[in-house]
Amino acid sequence: MTQGFVADVAYGGAEVESWAEGTPKKAWMAGIKVPVMGRLPIATFRCDECGYIESYARKEFGAR
Repeated sequence: MTQGFVADVAYGGAEVESWAEGTPKKAWMAGIKVPVMGRLPIATFRCDECGYIESYARKEFGAR
């Protein structure tokens, strides 16, 4: 397992959430620094029966 964080970034529109490696670092103005390169999009799957959710970060889950 590799430590990382989920980056929730949107500038006027919705985006696929992404996972970024490492620990979050404070940004100069506000929030955190989110690396542009090396982020992996996240897909979330829900069980129709019980509602259990699992999320996976893989490059093929990006917007098309």
